[in-house]
Amino acid sequence: MEGILLKNITLRRGFSALGAKITVAAGVSILVASAAIAPASAASSVIELDADFQASVGTGFDGSAGTLDIQPDGAIVVAGGFTTLGGLQAGKITRILADGTQDAAFAAAVGAGPNGQFGAVAIQADGKIVTAGQQQVWGSEALRYISRLNADGTRDTVFDANVVAANLAINVGQTTTLQPDGKILAGGGSSAVGNPGGFARLNADGTGDTAFNTALGTGARGGVSPTVYASGVLASGDVVVAGRFQLFNGVAAGNIVKLSSAGVRDTSFDSAIGSGFDGIVSDVVPLPDGSLLVGGSFTNVNGVSSPGLARLLPSGAVDSGFSAALGTGFDAAVNDLALTSAGDIIVSGGFSAVDGTPSPRLARINANGTPDTGFNALLGAGFDNQIGQSAVQSDGAIVAVGNFTNYNATQTGAIARLIPVTLTGTNPGSQMLSVNTAVNLPIQAQVNAATGTLTYTATGLPAGLAINPLTGVITGTPTSPGSNTVTVLVTHSSGATAEISFTVTVTQDAVITIEANDQRNVVGDTVNLPIVASDSSGATLTFVSQGLPDGLTLDSATGIIVGTASKAGIYSVTVTATNPSGESASVDFVWTVSSGATAPAQGPSTSSGQSASLANTGSNPGWNLLLGVSGILGLAAGSVLIARGRPTVYPRDRRA
Repeated sequence: MEGILLKNITLRRGFSALGAKITVAAGVSILVASAAIAPASAASSVIELDADFQASVGTGFDGSAGTLDIQPDGAIVVAGGFTTLGGLQAGKITRILADGTQDAAFAAAVGAGPNGQFGAVAIQADGKIVTAGQQQVWGSEALRYISRLNADGTRDTVFDANVVAANLAINVGQTTTLQPDGKILAGGGSSAVGNPGGFARLNADGTGDTAFNTALGTGARGGVSPTVYASGVLASGDVVVAGRFQLFNGVAAGNIVKLSSAGVRDTSFDSAIGSGFDGIVSDVVPLPDGSLLVGGSFTNVNGVSSPGLARLLPSGAVDSGFSAALGTGFDAAVNDLALTSAGDIIVSGGFSAVDGTPSPRLARINANGTPDTGFNALLGAGFDNQIGQSAVQSDGAIVAVGNFTNYNATQTGAIARLIPVTLTGTNPGSQMLSVNTAVNLPIQAQVNAATGTLTYTATGLPAGLAINPLTGVITGTPTSPGSNTVTVLVTHSSGATAEISFTVTVTQDAVITIEANDQRNVVGDTVNLPIVASDSSGATLTFVSQGLPDGLTLDSATGIIVGTASKAGIYSVTVTATNPSGESASVDFVWTVSSGATAPAQGPSTSSGQSASLANTGSNPGWNLLLGVSGILGLAAGSVLIARGRPTVYPRDRRA
């Protein structure tokens, strides 16, 4: 089924939400193989069959689907040799809505379709659809290989009649390219009668562009079944024509020529390309820098080995570095090329391997020409038959049509949508943790795949913490202070990954120690009692008190209680020390103030005039009462009363 599966290269203005666009100059946009240039953020190294889309298209097409183009609203126009889609009538051309269902109104307007299958479609800015193929009759209307549908699927009979009248020397249409000015480049088999053979330009209404076509002379001729399979327009307005022909306007041509916008052949390009391609060229993709990507069933270009894929410099010379990077290249025909936003190349066709590595009918090639072996390996068994055309959508999905019936043993019916498996992780932000404080931090990630599992690993976790590989929850108790950059790697079972990085700071809580013992004084005593307190971090403490005896005050900066006891009573006292971070500790003690000598305190006197001492015990501000006197509190002479306080340590005690 040579030729009819090879698709168009289209040029049009505007951006399609799911369509293709390469901006090469102001006001000029080249749509190559309907290949959308997807945002980099949507790119993924992993793909899987879009189960929802496949469910909508059901059993798919009952015959080959060789070509497609994508509307601005995301609907996909597919054409080929089929008659049904999912069991519903689809007369060789149909429109599939973004959700995968067929546009019933469009299908009804198309009806049974023409007598021959289509090889190319291109959607104009006004929604009309230009087609090329074998069609010669549609209902009662005569056609001549190039025809046009209105946006609703009805035939543009005026355009079709003008094409018939133009009597182009094209036998079976293979390619249509829409220029920014509305004119249409059309290519196909070269008729034995008439000129220019195999290639011509139409005006927007379907009439022939006489001046351009005259400049082409005899067109694409020479060799076996000369045919134009591809064309493209450069930013300069120059036109590239490629396919299978040995002559163009009577001059040797190695299956490719470059023409001016007026149709005049560029001889400098001829000199640079030399002997050209030794096999069929099925697709050309003009790049913004003026170079060309070329795909087909050739094995070398001007003597340089480059099986199936090559890049030509703006001069026309082969880029030998690109060819060398490709290695042994493709083992069978390349039908179609499409680009990603990163400049990588999606290649589709009838091949089964690239550079000796399996990659059944679909492959991704890096911009420098090296095969993306990681992507290609993930295709698994891939497609069971050739792909006629593929398109990269704005979400990174790849839509492919062709002669295949399944992908990785799943029935697809000549159309498949492969979606990139992407992970979206939610960054928890910077984390402030404390030593010896339990942690429970879930890491959340979302995947667009309907099936598969996620696993989690983490690097940089503080000591004492770990991540659950199945749930993504970080738990544990930090054991030491410090600052860490934590990176969590989330991996889907398909191989897709996402990284989430954030900072974790672990602090050591300050330990505040505060001590005080019960106190005894008598009214009139002068008091100077330091409260002993410290902060393990060395921070300055401030002090507050509650319940001090009348006449006494606490210095908030020094923690010293001073004054003169003025009223007898038993007082429940609380002193709290606080650091600048708000951490605090408190101590409670009882302060007894007696009237007269019955409850001595500092420098107490007995009723007999004998004295007692109130000693500070070590580092504690509490006192031991040593009363070695007779008659005090009814004790016998020589007896000793020892009253001890309660030193207390409160790490992180926040009592008021």
